[in-house]
Amino acid sequence: FFTAGKRSERPGDRVFNILDGSLNTFIETTYREWLKEPLYEKHVMMSSFWGRNNKFNDNPQAIYEYLAKYRPDFTTIIVMKDAIRSYPEYEHAKVVSYGTKEYWFYLAHAKYFVNNVNYTESQRVKRQDQIEIQTMHGTPLKTLGFEVLEDWTDKNYQAQKKKNANWDYLLAPSDWVANYAIGAFDVKPKVLNTGYPRNDQLFVSRSNKEIENLKISLNLPLNKKIIAYTPTWRQKEPTTIDNYLNLKALYKALPEDVYFVIKNHHYEPWSGLSNEYSDKIGFMSGDASIDDVYIVSDCLVTDYSSVMFDYILLNKPMIFYVFDYDKYIKERGLNFDLKKLAPGPMAFNQKELTEWLSKVDSINHDFNSSIEIFKQRFSQYDDGHAAEKVVNKIFK
Repeated sequence: FFTAGKRSERPGDRVFNILDGSLNTFIETTYREWLKEPLYEKHVMMSSFWGRNNKFNDNPQAIYEYLAKYRPDFTTIIVMKDAIRSYPEYEHAKVVSYGTKEYWFYLAHAKYFVNNVNYTESQRVKRQDQIEIQTMHGTPLKTLGFEVLEDWTDKNYQAQKKKNANWDYLLAPSDWVANYAIGAFDVKPKVLNTGYPRNDQLFVSRSNKEIENLKISLNLPLNKKIIAYTPTWRQKEPTTIDNYLNLKALYKALPEDVYFVIKNHHYEPWSGLSNEYSDKIGFMSGDASIDDVYIVSDCLVTDYSSVMFDYILLNKPMIFYVFDYDKYIKERGLNFDLKKLAPGPMAFNQKELTEWLSKVDSINHDFNSSIEIFKQRFSQYDDGHAAEKVVNKIFK
């Protein structure tokens, strides 16, 4: 979520210094003058994950798509790390790069701001009538924000607290999430109980033909159950799939009607799966989004990944493969007792995992009560209309 260490990778004047000269001089002259000019009442500035990899996604993208479709009177400014190409996929938006003169212009003039992290520039001045919406980018399974004490010094704590204070609205999928976020980020925004806009598409009905075509595009078999494995990143030394699974034993134990596809974390570029396993085990195509994984899979195997909070909305079974549970809890910590609240079976070793893989069809029945409790605690406001509710409430 919002940690202190990584933001130094892209200082606010990185692009500006290259293209325009001294940022400090600009801030004290041109930017200060812009702050005196009228706001653009129908302009919205949006970004997700600091524009990393020059992509725009998650909750801000879902809000943009709804706004573009139903409120074309608004102009959206999308911020990328380096907008070095055209973006025809965002035909109703203007795309700018972080740190450029255009970027600072819209920081000064836009009425609305939408982000799933923070705008990082310490020199930014949020004007009294500007409105900032913090969408978050997931449910906080692990400790985050100011609760991760080792991330903070007095100096960066105060700087982060100032940025967090810019939030006028906080989107929440449940009361539990809202209460946790308010405490972890030490903020007092207005909470909108809308659910997450990015999850609206999980409520969209898809035909068998659409799902089949997606499977074909991802080179997945059409005649088998698709079991997707999405392990979280352990934040330690690099690993391989062999640190998680004995592939030979897994291959032997998998039923003939199951295909086990691995969607590794983007920080873990695993590869090198032997062809001898290819009829039962494979890696998900690198082009596949996590939403694609949700759609094509019949069951999800995960561990401490926040994908569990999205996948629960699909009413598909989940298995929690937590072979390093005690170690992970000690080193990283969770915000709730997963053993108590998991909406599916927990497998503490590979033998238990393969046993549950042979009983996938019974999981939702066996864990029906746990599933409903989990939904109520973490996804109570997700109903497929989050973007609509946000736009109707805030954008006037």
